[in-house]
Amino acid sequence: MKNIFIGISTLWVISILFFTLILQTTLLKTDSKSYRITVNRIHNELSTLIIEKNELKKTMAYISKQIELNSDIASITIINLQDKEQLGLLTGDDIKTDKLMFLPVDNTYDLVRYEISTDTEKLYPFVIFYILSIFLLTMILITLGLIINKRLIKPLKLIATLPKKLAKGDLSCKIQQDKYGYYRELLWGLDMLRQTLENEKNKNYKLEKNRKTLVASLSHDIYTPLSYIQNYCDSLLDGIYQDEDSKRYALNIIKEKSKVIERLTTQLLNSSKQLMKDIEIEVQELYTHDLFDKLNQLINHKINLHKIDYDLSKPNNNWLIYGDIEYLMQVFDNIIENAVKYGDGNQINIKTDKEEHYLLVKIENTGQPIPKNELKYVFSSFYRGSNVGNQSGHGLGLYIAKRIMKTMGGDIYLLNVETGVCVVVVIKIVQ
Repeated sequence: MKNIFIGISTLWVISILFFTLILQTTLLKTDSKSYRITVNRIHNELSTLIIEKNELKKTMAYISKQIELNSDIASITIINLQDKEQLGLLTGDDIKTDKLMFLPVDNTYDLVRYEISTDTEKLYPFVIFYILSIFLLTMILITLGLIINKRLIKPLKLIATLPKKLAKGDLSCKIQQDKYGYYRELLWGLDMLRQTLENEKNKNYKLEKNRKTLVASLSHDIYTPLSYIQNYCDSLLDGIYQDEDSKRYALNIIKEKSKVIERLTTQLLNSSKQLMKDIEIEVQELYTHDLFDKLNQLINHKINLHKIDYDLSKPNNNWLIYGDIEYLMQVFDNIIENAVKYGDGNQINIKTDKEEHYLLVKIENTGQPIPKNELKYVFSSFYRGSNVGNQSGHGLGLYIAKRIMKTMGGDIYLLNVETGVCVVVVIKIVQ
């Protein structure tokens, strides 16, 4: 605001100086001695008429004509110095102007009095115009300053405070809209951003609250049937139940409580599915060579410390495929991780094939195959096969990978091969 005020004040001062210069130039022009040239010219011609003793009528006609043609000359009077009655004209008491010129006529007793016009009233309109112009200019500049302050400065100050508030998480402040201002689109957009951030914040708060409630509830609900199962298992192992009926009773209790745990686990699964629906996958077009360059880097980082041999056959054709590169890398990372954990650590091979409009990326690892009766369960949530041994895990990796590939219009499946296990990632090719 200070800079704006200085700018307007400077403009006002420059304008005052400009108009003052124009007024001064006009006054100087009015007060100049240019009338002397006119008087000298008239006097020369008039002296000729007087010396030649022309008729008085002709002389007076000449004087009237010159007064009419030259606005600087108010009057011309011929004074005969031998006429005592005309000597009073030398004082100029009969005129109002303060500018007189007396020029003698050579070789005569005549003296010509020239009254110079100083009609300052002609300057009054210009002076009034000057004053009004300065007043109007001042009003315009004041109005302009108020408009700039209201339409530009104040909204800009408001906008300057918004990013800081949003960064601090203050999303409750409502942004006042400037309906007719220059920043209405920006303010509208910032308010939409604030509302979106506030909605996301509330949504995440509710999700986090629901997650904590779910975990606490399931932890409590699972603990009770799990205690039953452990107690009855300990009783069976300790030989407390001797007869078949008692053993069958204990086993039925264990089965019943395991169903309770299964139901609670299903609830957790449904919650996980809902979270998976919230994953935002941006399916874009990318080239297979770019994908395999990233895949090669991923494998190098993954198996560098394990000293596992691998062979990656990059496809000859650089097909254009659909997918989200980040989520594709997440899928491949999970598959390579499983190949390292559950394989025998000898070899990992990656091959490609094309089937109709789909690219097949086959990742094979040497090691123990998966039992046939378990193949249909490997993509189920929380399922872990019999070949996992003592390896840690939760049984969610392949389940999440399957959902990601389905979302991108592809698929993933698993099959046993002669040397071990092969995971096939199906990626859609652009038509």
